[in-house]
Amino acid sequence: MQMGRSSTKRSKAREVSELFSSTYQACRRYLLLAGARLSARPEIIYSVCFDHDEVVLEIAPCDDVSRTERMSWGDVRFVYAYKQDCFAYDQIRLELLDGRGNGLMVTEEMRGWHGLVQTLPEKLAGCQRFENWFSPVAYPAFKRNMTLLYDRSHSVVLASK
Repeated sequence: MQMGRSSTKRSKAREVSELFSSTYQACRRYLLLAGARLSARPEIIYSVCFDHDEVVLEIAPCDDVSRTERMSWGDVRFVYAYKQDCFAYDQIRLELLDGRGNGLMVTEEMRGWHGLVQTLPEKLAGCQRFENWFSPVAYPAFKRNMTLLYDRSHSVVLASK
């Protein structure tokens, strides 16, 4: 009788092992296909630069056709910070908007991000400092946490008082 139980346990163990193996293989195939699709996309390099007069967003795909978007500091009316859920991770973003609805979107992964967030209060009087807005935007995880960092109409009023 004992041999029957032992044999049944071995067949159950083999069944579980085969099920695990087939599930593992299916997941592996899916990840390989997804990876192939992702690696087939062209690499795009983003960077943000700024000087005394303007903010410049440079978009340079690997096919050597680049695009540049510019906004003068004087045209910036609003700056928002928020967090974008990118499925497996969150990404902190800034939106610099003018009065006509045009804007630049800058992410924490772009070259030049750290310099820009440190420079915003210098270029835009009344803009919140990075140390003051980062934690409320970053935490808690998986929430958008949209935060107004700068509103030109309020900064002009505050500056005149």
